[in-house]
Amino acid sequence: METSWASESLAEFIRKEVPDWDDEVKATARFKAFSGQSSDWEPQFRFWRDLIIKIANHFGCFILSPLELEMHKVGDIVRVTDLGHPYSGRLSQFFRKVVHFTSSLRSLTPKAVLTNHLILLTVLKDKAAEVVKALSESQWTPSCIMTMRKFEALFVTHDEASAVLSYLSGCGKAQYISSKKKELIEGVKLSLTSAAVSGVTSLDCDILQLIWTMEKLQQQLDVIDQ
Repeated sequence: METSWASESLAEFIRKEVPDWDDEVKATARFKAFSGQSSDWEPQFRFWRDLIIKIANHFGCFILSPLELEMHKVGDIVRVTDLGHPYSGRLSQFFRKVVHFTSSLRSLTPKAVLTNHLILLTVLKDKAAEVVKALSESQWTPSCIMTMRKFEALFVTHDEASAVLSYLSGCGKAQYISSKKKELIEGVKLSLTSAAVSGVTSLDCDILQLIWTMEKLQQQLDVIDQ
């Protein structure tokens, strides 16, 4: 899967979504800085928020460079650091913030947001659901175990894989697995149903080891066949 961000394609998509995009008068109003009471700039904010989410959905991208602080304040986007670490085994800070919408979201400074890449929450949720659905269609068990290499192959970048894994871990739908005998083997245990994923067992680690060995043998066979 490849993400297309060619400027021409992006421009075409924006003009399709916003027919009056090239209108100079309206463009001046749209690019005007937010100021005054929220009621004064809320329609403008909603326009940019909806357009950004549409673009991200269309081009399959949910990790962005810093864009709108206010979107972060209202919970439409979160910082990469808010997601927590998927390998820590703890409930992510991100999930708690999304569920409870704590007031701490509104106390963040522009500098704190601008030092992070940002995650579009709605698109992240959709991507996570898409991955789980695709895996469930190829499995007959309520959960599955896969190597980290296979999991990351489902995404365009490592950052996207990490963000989705953090989200699923925070929801109780995924757990990081590691096994170290001769070398470190990393993997993921995912719930493919509405239920939370069960705890990692020694059998899960053995299964991960077996899957990793099979993948490594297949890689060697592929090299021989070339």
